Amino acid sequence: MQRELDKIPGVVWGFSQPIEDNMEEAVSGVKGALATKIYGDDLKTLEEKSDEIVNIMRKIKGIEDLGVFRVLGQPNLNVTIDRAAAARYQINVADVQDAVQTAVGGTALTQVPQGEARYDLTLRYLPQYRNTQEAIANIRLLSPSGERVSLAQLCKISETDGASEVYREGNRRYVAINTASADVTSVAPSKKPSKK
Repeated sequence: MQRELDKIPGVVWGFSQPIEDNMEEAVSGVKGALATKIYGDDLKTLEEKSDEIVNIMRKIKGIEDLGVFRVLGQPNLNVTIDRAAAARYQINVADVQDAVQTAVGGTALTQVPQGEARYDLTLRYLPQYRNTQEAIANIRLLSPSGERVSLAQLCKISETDGASEVYREGNRRYVAINTASADVTSVAPSKKPSKK
């Protein structure tokens, strides 16, 4: 299966079984019989170092199915407020932040009780007004002078590559490299008994 599936570009395949995954995760913290973890603060550096290590490990006899637990690759939309532009239009930074929060994430207006439980009643823009970068850039705020100012006039809006998931252990970030089907005993250096 691996040989046939390797013909598909851009995909990393892993073969396992649920019980095997659970056991390996209990032992190493990741799904893999043998795992190498790289700790650090910068996710980009961690991924670069993990790629370097994978290239070295590929040459070791007995190691198979190398895989890196990728953390980057999630597109993020960054909205950075231009404080000078906001001041020119006499719009508070907090008002810009509230507009973005309401449009994209939603803002709780009140709570609705149902028996003992309480649920937030949230206001959020319709999908067509928040689903694209252009739609978000076109969100309008009312200035004190009565002018309708778009977020594009008040902010720098850009899409960047961000973290889709951040793994932590002992309060430190890490990237894991797993070998799903390595024969651990043949990969580990053998220790010969010393002669005395």
